[in-house]
Amino acid sequence: MPYYIEGTFHLFFLHDAPDRVKQSSPGQHPIHQFTTSNLLHYNYEGETIAYGNVATQDQLVGTGSW
Repeated sequence: MPYYIEGTFHLFFLHDAPDRVKQSSPGQHPIHQFTTSNLLHYNYEGETIAYGNVATQDQLVGTGSW
């Protein structure tokens, strides 16, 4: 999910955990981010949007629709 602002590309992506992590976590698919200003060198910014739990609407953060 690319976003460009003031000379920097922000590239957001779903960080799909391995099955063993998914089975023990309260949710799935946090959104992580890379940034770059030249499309050659990237900085990993880590988790940007976390997921919630079974009691919240954002337990399964993701993209797309059913």
